[in-house]
Amino acid sequence: MVQGFSLSQPQVFQCQNCREFINTSMTNCSYCGVAINAEAATAAADVQANVAKACSDANYLKIMARALGVFYLLNLIPFLPLVGWGFLVLLIGVPIMMVRWWVKYSKLQTSDADYEKAKRDTIIAAVIWSALAVLWMTISITYTFL
Repeated sequence: MVQGFSLSQPQVFQCQNCREFINTSMTNCSYCGVAINAEAATAAADVQANVAKACSDANYLKIMARALGVFYLLNLIPFLPLVGWGFLVLLIGVPIMMVRWWVKYSKLQTSDADYEKAKRDTIIAAVIWSALAVLWMTISITYTFL
């Protein structure tokens, strides 16, 4: 069961018949009228809650990767030396968060389009991180030997 929810609080899930969102306290879907199995509804609501968490975490990961680019560009300005620490923290933090996301959410069994978008967001974050890591290492090595 999802943390923060008690049995008395209804959770949201998609009706298996019409795919409209309803809550677990209903005995019949208010859209199509199909009977709702309470155990299946709770299981579907748990999956839906995990999908929502996966989407949220993937969005934060993509924001972190974009912020990494901003910190890198700000690091090039000589008057902002402390920005480099933010860049280094994100350079280490983004791949840790990517691994965490894939370990935690990659085994979700759902056909939700938002979950597929969350997967794409993590891949986009990986591409941004990889490009900036290569760029940073290349420029650092070039400055070292020049």
